[in-house]
Amino acid sequence: MNKPLPSDDISWKVNAKDPGRGHFWVSMFKSGFRIAAGVWLILGDLTMCGIMLILAEALGIVEELV
Repeated sequence: MNKPLPSDDISWKVNAKDPGRGHFWVSMFKSGFRIAAGVWLILGDLTMCGIMLILAEALGIVEELV
């Protein structure tokens, strides 16, 4: 027999979270690093492209903490 899903339980709710300004600005900087990585990739500098992508990923971790 099928087990009910957690979403079938009416008492199970997810509260909306306002990420705030810190989350927004970290996200903007992360996007900037990704765009810069794309530019470096087009210019053929794979080292700088990799550095930018690693920094963007690090900012993604920070983004989840703010």
